[in-house]
Amino acid sequence: MKKIICVILCIIFFSLNVYAVGISPSKKIYEFEPGLSEIIEFNVINHGDEVLNIEFQVIGDLEKYFSLENAAMSLEPGETKLFKTELTLPQDLDLAPGDHRNLILASELPKEIEGGTTTIGAIAAVGYVVLVKVPYEGKYLDVLIEVSEAEINHNVYFKIILESLGKQTIENANGNLKIRDEYNETLTTLTFQESNILFKEKREADVVWEEGNDRAGIYNAILDLNYDEKTKHVEKSFRIGELLINILDLNEKEVLKNRVTKLEILTQSMWNKDIISAYAELEVESEKTKSQSVDYEPWEEKNIPIYFDSADFETGTYEAKVTLFYENQTSEKIFNIEIVSPLFSLGNLLIYMIIVVVVLLAVILFVIFKKRKLFKSKNKLK
Repeated sequence: MKKIICVILCIIFFSLNVYAVGISPSKKIYEFEPGLSEIIEFNVINHGDEVLNIEFQVIGDLEKYFSLENAAMSLEPGETKLFKTELTLPQDLDLAPGDHRNLILASELPKEIEGGTTTIGAIAAVGYVVLVKVPYEGKYLDVLIEVSEAEINHNVYFKIILESLGKQTIENANGNLKIRDEYNETLTTLTFQESNILFKEKREADVVWEEGNDRAGIYNAILDLNYDEKTKHVEKSFRIGELLINILDLNEKEVLKNRVTKLEILTQSMWNKDIISAYAELEVESEKTKSQSVDYEPWEEKNIPIYFDSADFETGTYEAKVTLFYENQTSEKIFNIEIVSPLFSLGNLLIYMIIVVVVLLAVILFVIFKKRKLFKSKNKLK
């Protein structure tokens, strides 16, 4: 399994760089049977404008039961070819219950240039997933929670997906879905019930939290499911959004006099939709500065740069009001900023302190050296 995960990560990395090799379709699912024998076929496509030489290999815990018809093929630009392999499982094969993933990896072979030198670079690789599902003895439910993004004071819709992976019918399933806030306080408990879930059957239970909550933020749905003397515990976090951009911080609280300083306003969208063309305004002593417009993705944190000219201000502490304008709404926050002379800026003071410490150390070392020298001279005279 770890080997498959590593290969998949490599494929993702390579796919960001090259798109020459394609596979269609990309996945096949089989229900396990002793002696299972299947011919697996998929198309391999050359999306590039050069000839591709492709090599195939199988990775997974069932890899030894695959027989490759051809371990390699060549594709002209734009060409599509059919690839075949056979999966044959022994009659006495004992597999653990659950999903057994196998990957048929199609990798582009490195190209050679004149002189027989092999090129070095990103090699295109794509994978075809073969999933063999082994049923559980007795009763077994696989549970998944899906939840829609919601707004404050609106209904929150949950979909509880129940899939019976055990060979025996599940007679009764009772669920308690607790909703907790970021402080782990239980806000409500929702219930549902399903019955007579057959082997391989998938059920969906719809649960509604009416009117949700009046505060934007991250919530947790905690499901405790009881079915025929068995239990299942599943958790799912979700967000309730509000058309709001929070102003979190101002990165610089000290600016130098007679300088133009770049400040950054740290903000976060609390909305589960895009916010377009938001901008910030910085006001100090009725002097206003406006930033460029920025866009937010749902729940995105963003630094908004804004420039402040301190030429017309005396040194001292000032209130700086930051206002965000977006979607016909505003957010405000007050910060204190210190305008200082370059001579007495925090950075310069640190430099001065370092210089003083270095000088003091030098003086101390010099005094110690002189005392030792004087002591040695006195000993020689004796």
